[in-house]
Amino acid sequence: MLVHLSIRNIVLIEKLDLEFNSGLTVLTGETGAGKSILLDALGLALGSRADFSLVRHGHISAQVTASFIIPSEHPVRDLLIEAGIPMQDELILRRQLRQDRSPATINDEPVSVSLLRKCGDLLVEIQGQFEGRGLLDTSTHLTLLDRISGHPHFVVSTQEAFQHWRQSQQNYNDAEAIFIKARAEEDWLRESLKELEVENKGQSESINNMEGMIIKLISRWNESDAVRDRRYEFIILDDPSINAFAAPGGIIGINTGMFLKTQTEGQFASVMCHELAHLSQRHFARRMQRQKDRSLANSLMILGSIALAGATSNPNALLVGQQAITQQNLSFSRGDEQEADRIGFKNLISAGFDPKSTTYMFEKLQSLSRLSGSNELEFLRSHPLTKNRIADAQSRAQGFEKGNYRNSLDYELVRNRTIVHFSDVPRQAVTIYKKEAREAKT
Repeated sequence: MLVHLSIRNIVLIEKLDLEFNSGLTVLTGETGAGKSILLDALGLALGSRADFSLVRHGHISAQVTASFIIPSEHPVRDLLIEAGIPMQDELILRRQLRQDRSPATINDEPVSVSLLRKCGDLLVEIQGQFEGRGLLDTSTHLTLLDRISGHPHFVVSTQEAFQHWRQSQQNYNDAEAIFIKARAEEDWLRESLKELEVENKGQSESINNMEGMIIKLISRWNESDAVRDRRYEFIILDDPSINAFAAPGGIIGINTGMFLKTQTEGQFASVMCHELAHLSQRHFARRMQRQKDRSLANSLMILGSIALAGATSNPNALLVGQQAITQQNLSFSRGDEQEADRIGFKNLISAGFDPKSTTYMFEKLQSLSRLSGSNELEFLRSHPLTKNRIADAQSRAQGFEKGNYRNSLDYELVRNRTIVHFSDVPRQAVTIYKKEAREAKT
């Protein structure tokens, strides 16, 4: 039952609040008194088409609020429960007209106009000279049939059964999706197991030892680097610390500890692409040439600092020349590292690895540095990690779409053999695997 109608700024009405009691209420008045305005305002609250010409002259918005008392068995309750609208004893429909928009709410919850209209059709029946046309509206036929049948309990039980069936159907669809995903994972695991069996049984003898597997792993993706002469000489050092280096002649040194400290192939590849970039840019040869070119200048700088110390009787002046030489060498070293980072990143992307691998590796190096101290990491002494390098790596990784990057079987074999190799007892390796399994779940 309609109990309250509030109108603001509709045509001639600036402010009007009407209260309705139970029983018959009659509104009378001569032509032009505004009876039709009340019907237009009520229709607006019930979801009729928005007519912005109804807004009172001189105002930018209008609002109509209609309040109803709803019996417990009224069908509008089922409609609103299905739509997720909280139900109360009083139902409040509100519609606004403002700036070419007509927002609607039910019990102060934003709703679509179509839902507001469905509620209005269930709450109010407006009789007019064309009321017979309502019989042609097929959406009302089912409701009329249910009312005429005189079996409301059957209607309620049918609605509950339908809701239960629809929820069961949704649960089935969810379970089916989980099953399909699990089956796909099972197929992938079975295929990986077959590859592992092939690797263990059918591969050549060189793959069965760790050095051969590392060489095979690197050779698989180093075709993207810019080194013209790819005749590499790999030196695998049985050392648990993290370190890698490149030297003239295609010499690449790798500590097996690289696999202990990295968890993805992309992290390992970011370091190797960096070292290959040093080779492609001939940084070692260029450094030697710079030292040769600067040898005379450095000698003169040291002699000048000696002369300055003698003239001023200040022994600290002896350090000026050495500090200048050290700063100059450090500047060249940082420049080489930044160039290797830039070219190594291009090679990393070309090889199909995660663009954020370099950033993740830098973060891991920072973490290891805080735990053990930078002096304990030989890699950081030869590859100074500055804030600019970290910021550049993060900037380069931006703009790339997130992809699904998986470690290759070769990398997993090498890494897990390394873990077992450096475990004093089997329990130590099991502890590492359990820790990584917990981290993977989180």
